[in-house]
Amino acid sequence: MGPLEPSDDRDVCGEPADERHEWHRRGMLHPADIEALVHRRLVENLPHEPVYADFFGPVSRPRERDRER
Repeated sequence: MGPLEPSDDRDVCGEPADERHEWHRRGMLHPADIEALVHRRLVENLPHEPVYADFFGPVSRPRERDRER
């Protein structure tokens, strides 16, 4: 196999599986894993209809310097 030919040990992202394993071995997430996590949390979990929380946020408190005025 030549240097430019892809090997059989590539994962779904097209990167060598051992490179992805190295990220995990060092206790970090691979950038593709982070991208998938963000996609799942921000895109896939959106409700189709508005929910109660969309209209009411947390109660805000005035800042200290605003109270002094």
